[in-house]
Amino acid sequence: MIKRSLTFLLISLIFVPCSYGQDVWEVYANGDKINDITFEGEFVWTATEGGAFRWDKINGVYNRYTNLDGLPFIDVSTVYVASNGEIWFGTNGFGVAVFNGINWTVFDEQNSNLSYNEITCIVEDDSNNIWVGTKMGLNLYDGTWTEYNTTNTPNLGSNNIRSLAVDDSGSVWVGTSYGLSKYDGTNWYLWQTTEGLVSNDIYSVAIDTEGVWIATSGGISKFDGVSFENFTTASGLIDNYVVSIAVDSTDTVWACYDQNYGITKYDGTTWVNYDTSNTGLPCNKVSSIGVDGDGNIWFGTEKGLTKFDKINWTGYQVNGFTGKCVTAIVQDNNNNMWFGTMESGVFKFDGTNWTNYDTTNSDLSYNNISDIAIHPDGSIWIATSANGIDRFDGTNWTHYKTEDGLASNVIHCLYINIYGDIWAGTDMGVSQFTNSEWFYCDYPMLPSDNILSITGNDRGEIFIGTTSGLYIDSYTGPKVFNLPPEYGVNSIDDLTFDLKGNLIVAHYGGGGTVFKFDRKNWTVILPVDAKNVVVDNVGFIWAANDMGVHMYDKRNLKHYTMSEGLLNDDVRVLFIDNEGNKWIGTTNGINKLITPAPVLMFIQDAFEEPGENVTVQVDAVTSFTDKQIIGFDIKIAYNPEVLNCTGYNISETQIGELLNFTISDTIVPGTLKVSGANINPLSGSGNFMKINFQINPNTKTGDTSNIIFTQLTFNEDSSLSTYENGRVIVRPFYGDVSGNKEITSLDASMVLQYVVEKITLDSIQLLRADVVNFNGVTAFDASFILDVSAGLRDNFPVEEILFYKGKKQPEEKPLPVISKRTSNKNNYTD
Repeated sequence: MIKRSLTFLLISLIFVPCSYGQDVWEVYANGDKINDITFEGEFVWTATEGGAFRWDKINGVYNRYTNLDGLPFIDVSTVYVASNGEIWFGTNGFGVAVFNGINWTVFDEQNSNLSYNEITCIVEDDSNNIWVGTKMGLNLYDGTWTEYNTTNTPNLGSNNIRSLAVDDSGSVWVGTSYGLSKYDGTNWYLWQTTEGLVSNDIYSVAIDTEGVWIATSGGISKFDGVSFENFTTASGLIDNYVVSIAVDSTDTVWACYDQNYGITKYDGTTWVNYDTSNTGLPCNKVSSIGVDGDGNIWFGTEKGLTKFDKINWTGYQVNGFTGKCVTAIVQDNNNNMWFGTMESGVFKFDGTNWTNYDTTNSDLSYNNISDIAIHPDGSIWIATSANGIDRFDGTNWTHYKTEDGLASNVIHCLYINIYGDIWAGTDMGVSQFTNSEWFYCDYPMLPSDNILSITGNDRGEIFIGTTSGLYIDSYTGPKVFNLPPEYGVNSIDDLTFDLKGNLIVAHYGGGGTVFKFDRKNWTVILPVDAKNVVVDNVGFIWAANDMGVHMYDKRNLKHYTMSEGLLNDDVRVLFIDNEGNKWIGTTNGINKLITPAPVLMFIQDAFEEPGENVTVQVDAVTSFTDKQIIGFDIKIAYNPEVLNCTGYNISETQIGELLNFTISDTIVPGTLKVSGANINPLSGSGNFMKINFQINPNTKTGDTSNIIFTQLTFNEDSSLSTYENGRVIVRPFYGDVSGNKEITSLDASMVLQYVVEKITLDSIQLLRADVVNFNGVTAFDASFILDVSAGLRDNFPVEEILFYKGKKQPEEKPLPVISKRTSNKNNYTD
């Protein structure tokens, strides 16, 4: 046993709390698609797909309220200001939220007697009771909940409540999908087409001084309490399908439609139609209308809020992300973020401004986007779900379809390598774009033409995920791999690599799982269905499915849902940007998640021949700065049958203050333990230490020892760090035919001379020369050696073959969790 102390200092240890930070969530959702409008003095509230907004009428400044503030869901269907100042929000599927200016209260099916979570309308009666309409019943809240439905209230037209209004007498009018109902405080009444209503399918109800106006899918009715007067296209309406109606202070009626027809005004005599051609409306799709206390008319559209004061039009827009279901995310060469959506085209975000490209404002060929990839020349390649591929260089658009060589116009995925070659996965096979031309890739043994994912590595290998297995095209020939039979479905839904270059495979359905695959073994990383998988800059693995985001940090699994901040648990795509931020595409918009970054300790892989000395470097890839690390305990295990540890050194460390730490260490066969403490904290990143080993002379090519952390704690807290283990592989120094510990053109020349029989090579040189490991030493080996010497490749095909062979001791297992922090849902937790 060797024990030594490198520094002898008497120090007084002071524990410095770590300012490790919490998860920070950001929301990007469509605040310009308005579902409802209401008023509060000098403020106007809008309910939108992207939360609720309180706009200042005068200066146009708004406050936004989302799921991060207290709303149970980002998609707000209706909003109402109660007489006591409380704001009531109805959501599309997650009940009602009440905000009193400080606290939020949520009512839903689970915690109350609310009949249904899909809220359509809210109103307050003269007794200060709140009425809440849902798609499955009407509810009254007076401190407790009472439900009205067609079973207990026969004169309620339908359980699908569309609109609520209260008249001057205090009666509550209820527009349903099957008639008009009224409650006068004692009795319920029902009117349908048999009584003269133009249609039973009601969408909106409004009160004027003479009666009730009813908007339906068959036109508009006016009811004076006795009879109905009906208006249709024959009367002057643009269309009979009317979704919202309002009456201003002069009893002028305003209406809007289900389609992009703008608005219609009725002054008691004439119907006048307005659209973007003769108004200040931002678009012709108007969904809601409101009248404020000053007589201004407000219109909620798909592209923002507009006020009309009878003379001027004033627009109010968020001007943010205006899509919904996000299907693709990527970062370009200038750090702009690009987002593909379902139905809304492509969005570019430069950190401040959003730009939308769709079929109406650009030459994008199709609005349903399946994938986006960035070319080395900076151009954006956009895969569509049914119309081929578009290339955008910032100015010009180029379109590619089957007539240009694509296997199909249904594109599932794109992959672009560092040389700019492009692979497109379709429902009819793989196409490749090289030298400005598309051609069909006739891969032998491809298990299915329905391609779900494609990626590649720096060795030029291509990995293709299909609905029927994994295909790898490599220098050693094509190979097909199937998932273990217990998983049933053989789909490979996504592919990526971890920080060590290991293939990570996402499988969805049939007991889906995220695997690490070494071409022999399928190792379960995350036991969850996964549509998409990414690896972040500290090696954590993130997977998406319709139940949220799942993360594995080498010690624990963590599950992110709407409770933590997701816009929707149905997550379609994940992306890690250059700063390590997580971008999450959901069916309701985009989340950006900023997580505290632990220190990544990375053990570099190494190789050497039997009996030789080898140095293994341990790096801090991410910085110690600002983490206040004043103590560490590191224990590293290795296989003593393969390696003998002869020591380590920190003299070349790049970590600030490490040389001033008091260090204690222990070396026994199979284990190296190093501990350190200091008053001043560590800082910076880079080389932490180097470990020296001698390879056992009795080992043989392919023998391997894992070099793994069995303990890694900073300030007695394991959550402040994460790790990537390494390994030492016993093998020849491939390519170094001359034996000078370098790979140069001289080695390639020696191989060529051997091939033409000008020189002979000994057995060791032959092992080093056979870099392809196929049919002995040939000129093909010389070409690979030349590529590596020129920096065109990082390694040889033979290394891929032998990388996974031999003994691997000790076994890699998650490190134990040691934490002294109290965590909550927003903290980085173990």
